[in-house]
Amino acid sequence: MMYFKNASLRLRSIGLALFFAVMSFSQNAYAESELASILEETPVELGERIASEFANALNSGDIERAKQYLDVNSLAKLVTEELDLTPAMKTGFMKGFLQSATPESLVNSFLNISPNEVTYYNFKRTIETEEFGARPLIRIDFEEGGHEFVLLFINENQLIEDFYFGSKANLTSRISANAARMFVGSKRSFLARMMSGDSVDNQVLENFQKMIAHHREGDPEKAYESLNKLPEELLKSRFVIDMGIVFAQQLNDTEYMKQLSNLNKYHGDNESTAFMLIDYHFMNNDLDSALRGADMAMAFWGANDAALLNLKSTIYSLQNKLDKAIEMSKLAIKSEPEFDGGYWNLATFYNLQGDFASLTDILQRINLVFDAGITSETIATVDEYQLYTESEEFKNAWE
Repeated sequence: MMYFKNASLRLRSIGLALFFAVMSFSQNAYAESELASILEETPVELGERIASEFANALNSGDIERAKQYLDVNSLAKLVTEELDLTPAMKTGFMKGFLQSATPESLVNSFLNISPNEVTYYNFKRTIETEEFGARPLIRIDFEEGGHEFVLLFINENQLIEDFYFGSKANLTSRISANAARMFVGSKRSFLARMMSGDSVDNQVLENFQKMIAHHREGDPEKAYESLNKLPEELLKSRFVIDMGIVFAQQLNDTEYMKQLSNLNKYHGDNESTAFMLIDYHFMNNDLDSALRGADMAMAFWGANDAALLNLKSTIYSLQNKLDKAIEMSKLAIKSEPEFDGGYWNLATFYNLQGDFASLTDILQRINLVFDAGITSETIATVDEYQLYTESEEFKNAWE
């Protein structure tokens, strides 16, 4: 594919999915870490090493290796601390949580976020945030386009105890605690609070319980059907909308956009939604809002992130600002020479400009860097390259 390979972020909402995964797996013994300290290794270097090794284990599908980097006991404590429980209830909750939350369940949540698509996990850099300090970043790239950003939280045991997902703008521990409130105390009281104190009848409670059960059984269609039967007050809540996005992404683009529309309508003024709403603005051709969202994302995740630079290049091109689009693509290539999206976008922009000399150069560079196997025959199959195939630049380079 030669055109707009990464047209939008197409963020994957895996933060909430992680909670449901850890609530659905049986207990397993906690794996003792085999990671060894390295003399004179700084905290930043330690984090970068662990992030890189964890990403490599995910790329190879090595569950046994990947789970050794996780501290599920510590995650359980973080979740429990978020809940307003008595000491005795906290002990019981911790025990119950650890019967379901296993290293395998967390690793599988990463590996199965897009089961029918090739997925790449890459440690990119350490970023400094006001709230969390310096944390290593793993970017998840999907072969058909789309990205997820994840910060890793590494504790004194040199293990990963928590995650911060860009698509959720929240920590896994906090997401899990919010969802766990459905399982501790009264579900009726929990739903009543979400409905601003309104009474909750048995039908509402039953639909909510069915929604959770269907999701845990791996039936997003029925889960989504139950969700849409909830009262309007619940459908406006951020928590339910987030769940709706998780379900809808597994169904079709129409329902996915519907849930993003709800997120924008009811929570669009919340800064934590700006990153995820890039998709919504992009697909609705609200390019100015998409560009602002991309800038906000870059302010947090890094101004030199190739995926975000490439996204900006696409937005600029759709605004007919090809010079800026080319500038962004070149910056993406300079930032991450191994990221192919910048090259393909640049080829597209040169073709749109009729700059066939530069188009020839970038296509040959793609062949050199990625062993893409581009030939005169493959170029001729792309309708948009018809004028290029008739040019002297094409004949001199490829025939």
